[in-house]
Amino acid sequence: MKKTEIIIAIGIVISICMNIFLIPGGKILSFITLSLGALFYFFFSFALFNNNEFRTLFNKLYYKESSLMKIIGAIMVGFAFYLILLGIMFYFQSYKGAVMVIFIGLNGLIVAIIIGIIKFFKTKSKYYKNIFIRVIIIGGLGLFFILVPKIKILEFKYRNHQQYMEALKKAYNEPRNIELWKNAEIERKKIYE
Repeated sequence: MKKTEIIIAIGIVISICMNIFLIPGGKILSFITLSLGALFYFFFSFALFNNNEFRTLFNKLYYKESSLMKIIGAIMVGFAFYLILLGIMFYFQSYKGAVMVIFIGLNGLIVAIIIGIIKFFKTKSKYYKNIFIRVIIIGGLGLFFILVPKIKILEFKYRNHQQYMEALKKAYNEPRNIELWKNAEIERKKIYE
C-alpha cells in the first residue's frame, strides 16, 4: 500500500508542476493523479494507516492490534485527505467551491489531529506518527491553496502570457460579465495554438 501511495504522490507532484509550468498534458494528468489520490485515501485509509497490504485488506486477523477507534480515526483522516485532494483537483480545473472543499477537509484534519495528539502522548504509537507525517504534507498543500490567492498562482502560471492575464483579471473583477469571460477564453486558446 505504501508503494502505491508513493507512486500516486510522485504523480501528483509531477502533474502539479506540469500544470503550473504549462507543459502539455499537465491539466489532465493533475486531474487523474489527484482523483486517484483522493480515491485511494477515501477507500483504503483504514488499511494504510493500520499497516495492512492489499492482499490482507479484508482479513480480520490483520486488524487484531487495531482498535475500533484507530480504524474510525483512520477513516476520518482518509476522508479529510480525500476532500483536500479533491478540492485541489477542483482548484486546478477552476471549479467553483474548490477552496471551500479544501477548507472543509482541513477542518476535519484539525479535529483528527487534536485527537491524535492526545492519543499519541498517551501511547507513543507509531500509528500516529505515520498519520502526522501525511497530515503535514497533504494538510500543508491544502493550506497553501487556501492562503495563496488564486490570481497569484495564475499570474505565476501565465507569467509569459500577459494578454491572457489581463483579460482574466478583468473577468475576475466582473464575474457576471459574460463578454469578459469570452474574451479571456479567446486569449486562453491563443496560448495553446
